Amino acid sequence: MIEITEIIKRSTHGVTQPFLCKASDGKNYYVKGKNVGNSGLIKEFIGAKLAQSLQLPIPSFQILYVDIALIEICDGEGNELGDGYVFGSEEIPSVTELKYESIKEIPISLKKDILIFDLWIRNEDRTLSESGGNPNLFWKNKELYIIDHNLIFDNSFSQMGFWSFHVFRENSDFDLIDRENYQNKMKLTLDTWESILAIIPQEWKNDFNLEKTLQYLTKDANGNIWERLK
Repeated sequence: MIEITEIIKRSTHGVTQPFLCKASDGKNYYVKGKNVGNSGLIKEFIGAKLAQSLQLPIPSFQILYVDIALIEICDGEGNELGDGYVFGSEEIPSVTELKYESIKEIPISLKKDILIFDLWIRNEDRTLSESGGNPNLFWKNKELYIIDHNLIFDNSFSQMGFWSFHVFRENSDFDLIDRENYQNKMKLTLDTWESILAIIPQEWKNDFNLEKTLQYLTKDANGNIWERLK
């Protein structure tokens, strides 16, 4: 088990403002805990594992542990992080948030991969246009990284909102070969479902409907996802 050894500072990036922490493996992580709740933590981890299985560019991540003694010596600064199991995304130095003008530098195939991934996991939280947005994408030396999945599996998912604001909404042309390939990838990814659940802390599972989530992920992998193309 990797433990948090130091809470360095709180990030000003993103709505949840994760905590930059040092861990017992010597690495720094951006950490979410009590501030996103158990439901947010399990979504973050499952989303990251699905992205990893699909070979999408996501920073390394871990389930970490925060001892209550660390919170108590932080003079209240770590109260919103809380003790217990937390989610950590490894720090990538010198990254910047993706800018609209850099979209054209990203390979079309990767744009389509991320677009379908977000449609599959019902993620509206990756928006960007000329007037701004919240892409939840980092950019460094022409390398892209996807982050922040604590709002996925959204019961109030809006298909109209997704196609109006997703950063890669213009890349929605999928032929029959594309569709078959993506369905096969999704099915293979779901083969890892039980292994994902096996390492999730039990307390994270209490506020989340795992059975319902697997059902609609499976239906989409069998072709339902194409009904939500614009």
